[in-house]
Amino acid sequence: MEDKELLEAIRGIVKEEVSEIKNQQKENAQILKAIEERTEVNSAKLDKIEHNIAQIQGDVLELKAVTKENLFAIAKLKSTR
Repeated sequence: MEDKELLEAIRGIVKEEVSEIKNQQKENAQILKAIEERTEVNSAKLDKIEHNIAQIQGDVLELKAVTKENLFAIAKLKSTR
């Protein structure tokens, strides 16, 4: 009888530990899913930032070209005085 009781006690402990492991696994899966979703959001934000930077760089190049043209026009006007 003692062996059977011991086995039942061990079975109960193992069952409890397996239950705790399953609960932790569920929690870990939820955390992982939240991290994956946050990663997707951050990736989309990063893509938008990269697009905005490229657009700003294009605007800066255009401003440089216009400024150069304006400086040339100003120099031309000054030389005709």
